[in-house]
Amino acid sequence: MSSILVAAIDFGTTFSGYAFSFLHEFEEIPLKISAMKWNSRMGPLTTEKTSTCVLFDEDRKFKLFGYEAENKYSTLADDKKHHDWYYFRRFKMMLYDKKGLSRDTLIEDDKGKTMEAMTVFSAAIGYLRNHLLLTCKNQLTDIEDSDIKWVLTVPAIWTDPSKQFMKEAAEKYGINKDRLIIALEPEVASLYCMYLPVQRDGENSTFGVFKSGSKYMVVDAGGGTIDITVHEVQDNGTLVELHKANGGNWGGTKVDSSFESLLASIVGEEVFKVFTTDHKYDYIDLMTDFEIKKRTIDPKLSDKLIFKVPVSLLETFRKVNSGEDIQTVVTSNARIQNQLTWTGDKLRMEAQLTKALFDESCKKLVDHLHQLFTLPNVKDVSSILLVGGFAESPMLQEAVREAFRNKKVIVPQEAGLAVLKGAVLYGHEPKTISARSMSSLLVAAIDFGTTFSGYAFSFLHDYKRDPLKISANSWNAGIGHLVTLKTSTCVLFDAAGNFHSFGFEAEEKYSDLALDEMHHNWYYFRRFKMMLYDKTELKRETLIEDDKGKKMEAMKVFSAAIGYLKEHLHSTCKRQLTDIEDSDITWVLTVPAIWTDPSKQFMREAAEKVGISRDRLVIALEPEAASLYCMHLPVHKDSENSTFGVFKSGSKYMVVDAGGGTIDITVHEVQNDRTLKEIYKANGGDWGGTKVDASFKRLLAFIVGNDVIDAFNTNHRYDFLELLRDFEVKKRTIKPNLTEKVTFKVPTTLLQTFHEMHPGSNIKDVVTSNVRFKNQLTWTGDKLRMEAQLTKALFDESCKKIVDHMHKLFRHPCVKDVSSILLVGGFAESPMLQEAVREAFSELKVIVPQDAGLAVLKGAVLYGHQPKAISGRVCKYTYGVGTMIPFNSTIHPQSKKITLNGVDLCRDKFSIHVRVGQLVKVGEPQVKQGYSVTTPDSTTISFGIYTSNDKEPTYTTDVGCTRLGTLTLDMPNTSKGKNRGADVYMTFSGTEIIVTAVDQNDPKRIVATNVDFLG
Repeated sequence: MSSILVAAIDFGTTFSGYAFSFLHEFEEIPLKISAMKWNSRMGPLTTEKTSTCVLFDEDRKFKLFGYEAENKYSTLADDKKHHDWYYFRRFKMMLYDKKGLSRDTLIEDDKGKTMEAMTVFSAAIGYLRNHLLLTCKNQLTDIEDSDIKWVLTVPAIWTDPSKQFMKEAAEKYGINKDRLIIALEPEVASLYCMYLPVQRDGENSTFGVFKSGSKYMVVDAGGGTIDITVHEVQDNGTLVELHKANGGNWGGTKVDSSFESLLASIVGEEVFKVFTTDHKYDYIDLMTDFEIKKRTIDPKLSDKLIFKVPVSLLETFRKVNSGEDIQTVVTSNARIQNQLTWTGDKLRMEAQLTKALFDESCKKLVDHLHQLFTLPNVKDVSSILLVGGFAESPMLQEAVREAFRNKKVIVPQEAGLAVLKGAVLYGHEPKTISARSMSSLLVAAIDFGTTFSGYAFSFLHDYKRDPLKISANSWNAGIGHLVTLKTSTCVLFDAAGNFHSFGFEAEEKYSDLALDEMHHNWYYFRRFKMMLYDKTELKRETLIEDDKGKKMEAMKVFSAAIGYLKEHLHSTCKRQLTDIEDSDITWVLTVPAIWTDPSKQFMREAAEKVGISRDRLVIALEPEAASLYCMHLPVHKDSENSTFGVFKSGSKYMVVDAGGGTIDITVHEVQNDRTLKEIYKANGGDWGGTKVDASFKRLLAFIVGNDVIDAFNTNHRYDFLELLRDFEVKKRTIKPNLTEKVTFKVPTTLLQTFHEMHPGSNIKDVVTSNVRFKNQLTWTGDKLRMEAQLTKALFDESCKKIVDHMHKLFRHPCVKDVSSILLVGGFAESPMLQEAVREAFSELKVIVPQDAGLAVLKGAVLYGHQPKAISGRVCKYTYGVGTMIPFNSTIHPQSKKITLNGVDLCRDKFSIHVRVGQLVKVGEPQVKQGYSVTTPDSTTISFGIYTSNDKEPTYTTDVGCTRLGTLTLDMPNTSKGKNRGADVYMTFSGTEIIVTAVDQNDPKRIVATNVDFLG
């Protein structure tokens, strides 16, 4: 099939976005990738990703997504009309390592209401799709769905059910499954980096990184997870995975969690809980402000950082703690003594405390990387490609560079866009990683992030001329004039459960509903992608809860989100190529490399439900996409983020895809043919940028008390959402070298709640009396001011977990010789995360590419164009099937004995197909196995597929063994009785498990197969 445009959607934990490029542009200039510019909620800034928030109205109809969803929900909350609406924020993390994920999985919204996760995810993806299509149509008015190849990025560390969930969510909203590609974020980010111009000088030089034979690690640091893969560049320019995708949930959200924890420690958990519940507008505003500031936090920060504190938070504190003064609480808090001051609405944090917010996330990542580098197939990796939104954080970059000074840590330009743009590249060249060849005029990648989602695309002719000519949609965030290339991963359904909006629009609508107290019956899903993160028992019927706790089928939510992004991308592409058809498009859907197979299938089916054709859809691993994106970036030898030498043949580098929800990490080696080989399995965790948000929430709760925060979150949804959005914006500006105080606007409703719950209490007294925040935080009026140290401390948890995980990774023999870290993903754009990584791995070259938050999305586009860029991957698990063999009393336990038709058999035997840690070549079946019917009248052959962390499992019931799903072979012709069977070919080297079969009696007859991880 021919696609004239590739549209990639990067669905992140914290931020999402999309990018796209037309085929003719890709052929001429591969990096000519267009990314959406989103207007943030605050200030005159624009971003290339939008908040991953989805808003549904009281009828469960999708309303808005991204910043618009945040704004709407904040407005609704301000008017007390949000209660029946459904607001989902940073829900991508639900897909990270979620147990029991199914199509009916429910997720809770901001208020604890439940909604099907599929509905939320679908709405979010659908919004990004539609937005992308509108953007494309501005360039090519007559573009059609058949002209677009969609790429949806997911963390490489996601489970297969989570990936499938994302795909089904996309399909549910009109993305044809044949036009949809699920791209692994580290892989597409790697593809993006491979296309970047070579910079011979500078810290982020890619010189030599992508040369044939080079091995490098891709650390896709997103908001939720850090997705890590290890690639080797092959002679033909493709990439071989040297180690299975790995990582964890140590993304940028860990910094958010640290910030929230800090606030909670000041005002008290009770106050903070009431504030988040009763003052949604101010809470969102506060978190948005923090989101902006945390990206500016630099390891060199020495000035105090000021945060704006909503007045409502102080009022809540006073209500909960009658008679107490917030300043007294701060000065009496030993933990933050002389580190934080709180005056009026200004919270001023010393640089030390501010940067400490990144400690947890950065430490976990660094520790994990250290473990990876102890592995035999990773230890000789000399480069780390740091991509993803979180990779743009100077704190994370510094943490990785400090921890791996002997490695070349590369943070490509636009590291946060490495996955997004790499997904577009992947959509144009899926053969770089996948054996499937599709002729598409356009590759469209969808990066469905935990916090933010987006899409990107590029046309084949553009890719051939300039691979980096990737178009990404610009989203209006709804606050101020901020434009980002990703929109909030938020899906809104009305009270009837009908999709209303996605992204910023969903946020805006839900906020408006909340202000009018009309949101209670709506379904608002935000940051729901994380439900697919390693969720066990993921089903198609899995339910997820919306912002108010109302439940909806996860498949419906995911499909709506993917469908929106698909339609948006389609509209965008049609503006450039009016007559583009669905058959002309290769879709790339990114997923974390650490996701399980059921999660991947969930994403695929979600995408197929919204019209993306199965054979036009490519699942791309986020770290891989980011790696591809970085490979395409221009190389500047004299810049800090130069990729000089990182992508030369034989180079090894780590890709840290730091998203809003997860940190997806892969380690790659550049092969002689310029392909990438993974040298260590994808890994990571849920340490994305949302952790920073959580830290900020805890900080507020510590100040005013959890009861106040809960009441504020419940009764003032508009203000609560505004506070979060304000923090989200500010946290992006937080740098390690921050010394000035950071000011946050505090909604008056928060202080009102505080005073209502704590009559006679004074918020200033509470702050000043808090030993933890003494001299670190001040609260005056509606202004919360934090010292730089306290502000940066919000990143501590997230950065620490990321850095710690990276340290563990680098202790692996196959990782320890990696010299470069590529920090990509939305969270990678945080200076705090960047610095944390650079500080922890100072001996390594930590590279944060430009547009790190779009690395996965744009890399997914590159991956769509060149799927064979990834030539080898490392199995994350031991895969096999449950079989029965002749019973042998000398070796088999009696408990396994079963008699069928007079024959004694041993049941539950684990028939191994591939082993954990095994390097498998992309595009080649790893297993050929014959299976026969058990009875003469059997019309199917069915058996379970199992995974194990053990290399040599004996039985499927052994500890550590998990039933992944079911493989069914159709054998309708019973004329030959039991003399029937099929030869099954199973491929585990792709981003998804591929199964084909032929009839043993007639090898020319293809046997229909069905692999179901969501049954």
